[in-house]
Amino acid sequence: ELFEFFATKLIRPGGYMIIAVPNPDGYLKELDRNLLDMPPHHNSSWSLKCFEQLQARHGFSLVEHKKEPLRYVHYLGFLRSLIESDAGTKAPSIKKRLFYMLQSISTNLLAPLTYLGDRNQIDGQTHLVVLKNNRQFV
Repeated sequence: ELFEFFATKLIRPGGYMIIAVPNPDGYLKELDRNLLDMPPHHNSSWSLKCFEQLQARHGFSLVEHKKEPLRYVHYLGFLRSLIESDAGTKAPSIKKRLFYMLQSISTNLLAPLTYLGDRNQIDGQTHLVVLKNNRQFV
């Protein structure tokens, strides 16, 4: 196991390991088409619970856990995906297309005003953990 190798061979006792990976609880989980969080980009998912289990199993302690704040460009994509999921896949009527267009315009106008409040409630794409090796020298 790769983590076992890092834990026993590369990180000295008292040393630290810093790991940053995609956050499976971030905003991407809400999207219908999450192409960035699947192969070939990412092959596995590492939640905070995974790191808690790893630290207990391998003699590490979880020193810190940080979540990336939601970036504005990701916020816009998130809002657009919500609008698109409501738009449907069938050929919409003129009334629906007009409504969709108005939603898009209003989202682009209001997004800068709503971003700061929403940013703290929606997790970003990445999270980071700091683990300390608590093993003793052998």
